[in-house]
Amino acid sequence: MKSNTGTDGTILFPLSISQLAEAACTTVHTVRSYLSEGLLECASHTDAGYRLFDRGALDQLRIIRAAREAGLLVRDIKPLISALNAGDKTAACETIAVLQVKIAEKRSRLRELDERLMTLARIG
Repeated sequence: MKSNTGTDGTILFPLSISQLAEAACTTVHTVRSYLSEGLLECASHTDAGYRLFDRGALDQLRIIRAAREAGLLVRDIKPLISALNAGDKTAACETIAVLQVKIAEKRSRLRELDERLMTLARIG
């Protein structure tokens, strides 16, 4: 794979799908999945038809990965990505507020599970 980093380590755009995946610390399979879900779009194509991605795609992929790592589902993330793509700051802020509630609920459930596990450990 051709490196797409400058001598100072900065990422040079556009990126191929494999370079995008590497820059976001994920796999090509994951990137393709997000493309098919409509969460990512490519900026252009090469003459041979290969997808090329810009800085915006990398930023979005990093947002998606962070949201997934927080336990959010693709269907939870889609409205945020749609709002960001449309440049709708109001909808993006409203969606972020909803996502923050979902994340808080997940944290609460994890704390409850942790307490139950600690109880089991004391019993056992």
